[in-house]
Amino acid sequence: MGKPTVAFKGDGDEGLALTEAVNRNCECKHDSAGFTVGTLCGPHAMLFDQRVLDHLLWGRHVSERLLREEFSGAPSA
Repeated sequence: MGKPTVAFKGDGDEGLALTEAVNRNCECKHDSAGFTVGTLCGPHAMLFDQRVLDHLLWGRHVSERLLREEFSGAPSA
């Protein structure tokens, strides 16, 4: 039985934003040829967890609404 497939379900802009965020936070060790040595850093390792990718995308989709609700000044029910 093979490893489960992981797929990012966002669009191109969301994929680019994820790639840029991972690259900004990468702590992987590389050899002189540029290949990763040892274990992957946390940001790269999370790319292999479907639940993490799904939750990051969900958070991106609802963040604007949550911020608007938090700071709208409307009384909470």
